[in-house]
Amino acid sequence: MLDSLSTCTGEGDEEKRTDDDLELSGVISAATFLKIQSWMDHQHKAHGAPVAISEEAELLARFTEDIPDWDQKFLQGLDQSSLFRVILAADYLHIKKLFGYCCKIVAESLKGKTVETIRALYGIENDFSPEEEKALRKQTAWCEDSEAQ
Repeated sequence: MLDSLSTCTGEGDEEKRTDDDLELSGVISAATFLKIQSWMDHQHKAHGAPVAISEEAELLARFTEDIPDWDQKFLQGLDQSSLFRVILAADYLHIKKLFGYCCKIVAESLKGKTVETIRALYGIENDFSPEEEKALRKQTAWCEDSEAQ
């Protein structure tokens, strides 16, 4: 297993590679790949092989389905940097369920936080002038009012 992982991540001997190997070096780190593999192993053991569903059913499930307890604990156990690397890797590898769960975890962590708190949390610089920010807050007041209800 580790031999095939090192080949996939670009850390193995060049002679061992075949055209079927997936090149992940520079895209997904071995540590991130192992986290995703752990998640996939659990999914397979808990639910068996994935069942093909329509794109419409998948989208509906993504927005209405709660995150199962094991998945929630697994993802909340990741630090912020690791969670974002898993999001990027899940998107790159087209693992839609993992990608959706990760995005829900991030969205849940942002609920109820002010713009200033989110900026501080993610190191986002406020590049709006005071006038631009005032105008923007006025335009989006309906959004902030609905969250307070």
